[in-house]
Amino acid sequence: MKTETTTNPSTYSKVWRIVLCVAIPLAVGGIAAALTGSAMKSFQQMNQPPLSPPRGCSR
Repeated sequence: MKTETTTNPSTYSKVWRIVLCVAIPLAVGGIAAALTGSAMKSFQQMNQPPLSPPRGCSR
């Protein structure tokens, strides 16, 4: 008897779907970071309200 191991085509589509569900948000986040990366310089120069945290305060 000859046995062949084949992968179900639906397994490939499930893996592909997971890869896309992870890759798309990462790509969008990377593009957003690239577009807004230089905006922090102008953000530091903005006038802040009196009750805002200090500029060096970050967690």
